[in-house]
Amino acid sequence: MMKEVDSWLSHFFAENNDVLCLLAGVLLIIGAWKNWNWLCDPVGKPYNTYLTRGLLRLIFCGCGFVLVVSGAWLLLYR
Repeated sequence: MMKEVDSWLSHFFAENNDVLCLLAGVLLIIGAWKNWNWLCDPVGKPYNTYLTRGLLRLIFCGCGFVLVVSGAWLLLYR
């Protein structure tokens, strides 16, 4: 049973990596735009004072943009 699920999951991720990349990028862009606490909150990270909320939003928006462009490129050249 577990081997079938593992096989199905690996096949699903291999076949739909472009769509998953696109969806993850959209999620990061929306999270940065809406200023979601679970994504952009620097509280509880005392090891680095340079990562402010605005900088984290910019980083996640940039990563989301890269994922969206990569996912769209993968979808076009499938």
